[in-house]
Amino acid sequence: MKNFTIIAAFDRDRGVGIKGDLPWHISADLKHFSRTTRGGTVIMGNRTWDSIPEKHRPFPERLNIVLCREPGWGLGLPTEVFITDNIETALVHALQNNPEGDAFVIGGGQVFNSLIVHEKCNRLILTEIDHIFECDTFFPEIPEHFSRIHESDPQEEKGFTFRFVTYEPK
Repeated sequence: MKNFTIIAAFDRDRGVGIKGDLPWHISADLKHFSRTTRGGTVIMGNRTWDSIPEKHRPFPERLNIVLCREPGWGLGLPTEVFITDNIETALVHALQNNPEGDAFVIGGGQVFNSLIVHEKCNRLILTEIDHIFECDTFFPEIPEHFSRIHESDPQEEKGFTFRFVTYEPK
């Protein structure tokens, strides 16, 4: 089974979403996400899949896996999208079908909450935005066994200051 990285962006209150959408549009963060995940596997919950504009899904140049427990959800999705109800099956599928690529968990809130403590979670790549947005979905507290190993210089876009931060287990 493959290790995985959680990749996310959040605000000062760890907000990640509002009504199934991002509360911000920071193109540098979207480019960072695209560069980082290209060639890898992206694993997401079905609500995250639904929140992605149709023209951008499935994510190109990536193996797309959707976690879903709703029977019948996903009928009519492109055949290259793999649907499963558990992370272990997703990680085995990623290893078998994209052995050279890294695996990234990309959301949403429930998926982050359950997987940030998973034994195979070996890295967090986070965009920390120095602003408070109205959010209804939040990123969990970063577990104590993770430590900050890299932090970019602060960047600014559309009046928002943010930085890219990487955490790994101590």
